[in-house]
Amino acid sequence: MAKITEIYDLNKTQHEIDFINIDPEFDTQMFIDPYWISKQDNEFTIRCDSLIKSFFTQLITLIKENKMQKALKLCENLRESSDVCLGYAKQRGTSGSGMGPAIIRDFCFALQRSVAVEKDILVNIEDVKVFLENIDVDRISDMVANIIRKPLLEYTELQCKNYNIPIVDDHSNYYWDGKKLSWERVNCKHLIINGKKILLVPKAIVSSANKYTNFNFVQHYILNALQEYHLDEKTSLVQKRKNGVQYVTKKSIRESLEKENINIDKSFCESFAIEHPEVFNLFKNEIIQKYLESIGQDKKVEKDSIIENAKSLKERLLKILPGKKEESAYQDIIFDIIIFLLGDRICNPYKEVKIHNGRKRVDIGCLNCAKEGVLRDIIDIYRLNLTLIMFECKNYTNDVANPEIDQLAGRFSPTRAQSGFLVFRKIENYDLLIKRCQDTYRDQRGLIIPLTDDDIVEMLQSVIEGENKFDSVVRRKIMEVVQN
Repeated sequence: MAKITEIYDLNKTQHEIDFINIDPEFDTQMFIDPYWISKQDNEFTIRCDSLIKSFFTQLITLIKENKMQKALKLCENLRESSDVCLGYAKQRGTSGSGMGPAIIRDFCFALQRSVAVEKDILVNIEDVKVFLENIDVDRISDMVANIIRKPLLEYTELQCKNYNIPIVDDHSNYYWDGKKLSWERVNCKHLIINGKKILLVPKAIVSSANKYTNFNFVQHYILNALQEYHLDEKTSLVQKRKNGVQYVTKKSIRESLEKENINIDKSFCESFAIEHPEVFNLFKNEIIQKYLESIGQDKKVEKDSIIENAKSLKERLLKILPGKKEESAYQDIIFDIIIFLLGDRICNPYKEVKIHNGRKRVDIGCLNCAKEGVLRDIIDIYRLNLTLIMFECKNYTNDVANPEIDQLAGRFSPTRAQSGFLVFRKIENYDLLIKRCQDTYRDQRGLIIPLTDDDIVEMLQSVIEGENKFDSVVRRKIMEVVQN
C-alpha cells in the first residue's frame, strides 16, 4: 500500500514532514527509542520521558515489594502497538513479536529475579534490552508506544490538522497516566485508515535502535575494560608489537572466556555491570555520541534527495504571488521550508498555534530541540527563552511595519519564547525595519528576527550547494538587531 503522504496526496518527501512517513499496511523498521527520548530537552520529549519513567518506576516498585499480581496487571497493556506501524517488517494482520500474556509474565518474573534491579543498576526501561533475554528493540518500542499513547494521539491530531487529513472521534486504546499511575482511555480525534487506528510518530523520538544495545555494551565497554585489566595484571593474554607496545585482542578475551565455559550473554553483562557499575555508567553517558554521529551520517547518505528537495522548495516559494489571495499557500510553503531546513533541531511543528488560552495565535510554531547552533545561542548567549519557536508569515505586497512587529512581540512570554521570526516577501525600507526591531529589543520586549524571500532563498541555495547556512543567515540578522 501507499505511505501517508501518498494516501492523502500531500506531495511531500520525508524531509518536508515531521512524522515518520509510514505505510499503514507494513511496519517501518524504525523504533521508538526511550534512551534517545531521555537525552532531549524539549517540551514533548520531556513529557514522554516523564511518562516512561513514571510507568517503569511504578513497575519496579511493585516488583521490589513482591506484589507480582499487581505488576502483572500493570503490564497487561504493554501489548504490540500496531497503531504506530513501526518495528521489524511485517504485514498488518500478521502476528508480530508483541508482549503476549506469556511474555509479559516472563518479563515481570525476570525483573523480579534480576540482581541488577535489586542493586539499582537496571533502572530505566531501555536497560531491559541490555540485561534481559527475549526483550529486544521491537518489544521495547511497543511498550513505550503504549505508555506515551496520549501525547502521540495529540501529536497525530495536530499533524492531521496541518495537512487537512480527516480525523474522527473514537475511544482511544489505553495510555499511561503519570498522575493517576494507571492506564486510562479517552474519547478523542483519531486518524483511521481502512478501519484501523493509526498514530503518527515524530521523527525526533525514533531511531534504528542499534546503539543502546547489549552488543555495544559488550564490544566497546566490557571488552575494553577487560583489555585494560589484562594489561594491568600482565596476564598470558598480553602480546607485544614489534615496537614494544603491549596489547590484548578482544578475540583472545572471548576465546579465554569460552575455555572457562563462560558465555558473554545478557546474564554475563548483568553480572559485569553489578561488579563494575562505573563501566555501565560510562556506556550510558557516552553512547549519546553514537546517536549524534549517525544523524550526520544519515544526512550524507541522503545528500542527493536533500538537494532535490531544496530546489523544489525554492521553486515553489518563488511561484507564490504576494497578496492576500495566496497567503495560505505562502504559510504552507514556509511551514515546509522550516521543517526541511531545521530538521532534527525542531519537533512537533504546527500551524495556527494557540496561546493565551486561545485568545492569540501564531502562524507557525515548533518546539526547540537544538543542542547547538543559533537556536541554542539565543538561549545561552542572549539569555532569551526559546522553548517555542514562532514564525509569523506575511505575504504582503507592501512593507511590514510597527503593527506586525508589535503583533509578534505581543506573543512573547518569559515562559514560552522571547524571540521569534517575522517572515515576509520583501521590503523597501530595510533600515527602518531593523530600527524598529532594535527598539523592541532595547525595550526588552523580545528579539524579532526578520527574514525575507531573499534570506530564505539564500538558505535553500546553500543546501543545493552542499551547506545549510540557516545558522549563518540568522546570526547575521541577529547581529543587525542587537548591535546598534
